Formats: sequence, structure tokens, C-alpha cells
Amino acid sequence: MFSKTGLAKMIDVALLRGNATGDDVRRVCANARKYHFAAVTVFPYWVALAHRELHGCDVKVSTVVGLPFGALSPMIKTAQVRQAVHDGASSVEIVVNIGELVAGNYEHIRREIHEVVNAGKMRALTEDGGEVAVMITLETALTTREQQRHVCELLAEYRGDFIITNTGYATRGCSVEDILALREMIGPDLGIKAAGGIRAVEQVRNLVNAGANRVGTSAGVQIVEHFEDGRPGLD
Repeated sequence: MFSKTGLAKMIDVALLRGNATGDDVRRVCANARKYHFAAVTVFPYWVALAHRELHGCDVKVSTVVGLPFGALSPMIKTAQVRQAVHDGASSVEIVVNIGELVAGNYEHIRREIHEVVNAGKMRALTEDGGEVAVMITLETALTTREQQRHVCELLAEYRGDFIITNTGYATRGCSVEDILALREMIGPDLGIKAAGGIRAVEQVRNLVNAGANRVGTSAGVQIVEHFEDGRPGLD
């Protein structure tokens, strides 16, 4: 069983609503400080604000590139990765081009992963020397296991850090079966972030037991509070 602090440190609390304001970002950051979440995930525009709000605490700033379906050129993605790291992001979550992945255009996916991983790592070297985690989202709701395996192999080849299961914008969220399959594909050395439709303590427990290292959710506060109350999920 998780401790409350241990549970919180596995959660990246997300604020990815289109109508989120600066005040919303400040509020999420304040809650993240209070509960000691692993990170706050915001759109690129809000990275600098979140970085200021979280300065000096143990909560990192994460952002997304290519949400929801990765339909941007590698050049645009790498530029956004560099800017995000400059603005203070400690991790960058890039959605691969789902259409090209489904079409089997693995050379495009290879180039894309190579370039965004390199952009994140090299930009970190030119900033303050801090490490940047590069995470690749492959959207399990829209891709096959074989397509997912190719992404996992490329992430390992180019020394990325995490596979992310879902964006939350497709037909379903993350499942235990997704985590089990991805863990078998990538082995023990790379991270898996479960995301999409996670709103209950029991879901988190099951996904972590299946092999997830991190959980992305907009319901982080509720999950931690319900854990504290001894309840398994949200009302």
C-alpha cells in the first residue's frame, strides 16, 4: 500500500483545459506545493509562470508538445521542446505523429523521436545543467501493439526517458493491459507514465502494480485526499 506522500510523488497533476487561466495555473501550483506532487503539467504558454510559482520547491514543471495527435512537423516540435526547457520545464511530453505511426511510416517516427530527444537533452546542457526528461506519448487507444513496440524500441535507442500511454483526447484512457504490454516491450530501464481517464486511488494502485512509474491526471488532489480518507475512488 502506498503512503500518502509516496502516492503524491507518483502523480503529475495536469492542467490541460483550453479555458485555463493564469489564476488556474497558480492554484494548481499551490496545490502541488501542498501535496508534493511530482510535477505540474501545463501547456507551453504557461511553463514560465508555473516555473516561477514552483521555484524552490520539490515539484517539477512539465509541458506537452503536439497535443493531441502529434500532427506537427519535427522542426516545430523540436523548437517547442527547446523553448519549453528555456522557460523552465524539467520534462517535455511529445506526442508522436499518430497518423504516420498508424500508416507504418517508421522512418518519420525515428527521425521525430531522435530530434526531440536530442533537442531536450542538448537544450538542458546549454541552460543551468539540470536534467530534462523526454517523454513520448504513443496513444494506445489509436495504435496497435506492434506500432507501440516500434516507438518503445526507438525511445530506448535514442535514450529517451518515458513512454506515455494516452493523451486523454481519444476514445479511451489508459488500461492495466496497456501498462503490462508496454512494460514487456521496454523492460525495466525506461519509465512508463499512465495517463488518460485516471480518477481513483484503485486505478493508480492497479496501474502501478502493472508497471507504471508515474501517473498523469487532472484529479491529483482528489485522489490524494480520498486516499487519506481511506476511500478507493471519487464520488
